[in-house]
Amino acid sequence: MYSLHAKPYLDQYNKKYIKIITINQMPPGNLAKYVKKIQTPKLSPFKQNNSYPKQCCLYAIYRFDDPNNFMSIDEIPDLFTFLTLNNYTINHELTKMMNNSDIKTTDKILCFFSYNEN
Repeated sequence: MYSLHAKPYLDQYNKKYIKIITINQMPPGNLAKYVKKIQTPKLSPFKQNNSYPKQCCLYAIYRFDDPNNFMSIDEIPDLFTFLTLNNYTINHELTKMMNNSDIKTTDKILCFFSYNEN
């Protein structure tokens, strides 16, 4: 089972914050071509990373049409279409349960999904 999240990221080149799409681990299948492990810069010089070393690196998803840039939340429809067309199954029930739960994660959960090997 894999989970997609929307995570704030400091784009140090453009000096602005963006919400990128991340995944909890390297996935199998075609999606793996667009996932890279990256180091995360501090969001602010005043905010310490309390979950070090776990959060010093994460798996970010890159844009399908531009592998040099991170996928942003504006491209969620493209990502869901890609998942559906490439043998991934979105688990709507688990996603709904977690998003409606009193237990809140640090980053917004977009969905849980699995890969169907054929």
